[in-house]
Amino acid sequence: MDIILRPQSEEPLYKQIYGQIVSQIADGSLANGEALPSVRSAARYLGVGIITVKTAYEELEKDGFIYTVPAKGCFVSFNAAQVAEQTKVFAEKACEDFLTVCRKSGLKEEEILSIVKEQLRR
Repeated sequence: MDIILRPQSEEPLYKQIYGQIVSQIADGSLANGEALPSVRSAARYLGVGIITVKTAYEELEKDGFIYTVPAKGCFVSFNAAQVAEQTKVFAEKACEDFLTVCRKSGLKEEEILSIVKEQLRR
């Protein structure tokens, strides 16, 4: 599990963890049935509090992305439709953030579309 946290972000740390785990499930980096690090281990690795990781894991379980086996840990629970829907939500949020930056920078619609088209060609 590879997670990069941005403490300066307005997004809470537990949501950053949640989002990155869902993204890794979506792109296949985390496979169905794969064990996640324990809450304590993940908290130590990420340099955050146990409650932060616990909250992220609880949200992931509530949304069906992982399941918990008592005394064994948390495991990925792959659901393709659910992952696709969540990926769409993340893409929409990223697009909103991108457009906010563009508008604050004074870019015109044509310039924004040019940037998007250039990125689509990559």
